[in-house]
Amino acid sequence: HLTAIAGFSKSVKISHQILEIIEKKTLESHIKPIALSLPGIDLQDFKMWKLYVYLATIVNLGLCGEQVKVKDGILVLNKNNFDQTISNNEYVFVKFYASWCIHSRNMASEYEKAANEASKLQMPIKFAELESENHTDLMNRNKIKGYPTLILFRRKTPIEYPRSNDRTSEAFISWLKDQTLPTVKQRNTTKEAEVLTKNEETVARFNSSIVASQEVLKFWEPKNYGW
Repeated sequence: HLTAIAGFSKSVKISHQILEIIEKKTLESHIKPIALSLPGIDLQDFKMWKLYVYLATIVNLGLCGEQVKVKDGILVLNKNNFDQTISNNEYVFVKFYASWCIHSRNMASEYEKAANEASKLQMPIKFAELESENHTDLMNRNKIKGYPTLILFRRKTPIEYPRSNDRTSEAFISWLKDQTLPTVKQRNTTKEAEVLTKNEETVARFNSSIVASQEVLKFWEPKNYGW
């Protein structure tokens, strides 16, 4: 396995800037013990040095990424995973809240119920939440003025849940269904336009024939002579 890792590391392109970072003592003190603890690793060996560089790159640049925690079916967002979550999912329904806010606490159970219901219905929506504490930049970027605020990110485009709407699980699901409906196809082709025009002409002729038949009926309608 170590040979495979070393071989894979050869294909990794390391920039001069990264190499300069690796030379720092603080980073080296963290990486060296890890590399040396592996059996058969010799940092003087050029091939193993590449493995050393590769490990340093992963740690320094965070290529492994942060796993998003899930609580009661809801993604727990923070400054490290917010953008990644929004970018990697087509629909993300985010609750921006404050733990000290009574309205946020009152809505928590309904939001959780909606998340569970959406999962049962197999809706393509991720439910998530972001606590306001220590996330001032994200709150300002998303123009959060009060708590709780609900925003659906549809293909990264924010759509705020109307404040005039009910804050119940049923209301959330109903609104989300409307927001995730397939877009109606606009008919713009010449052929489709011709078909529509012919249909309109047919309807017009039919209507005119009905009017004519009414005139005929009136002509043949017998008078009431009191028989």
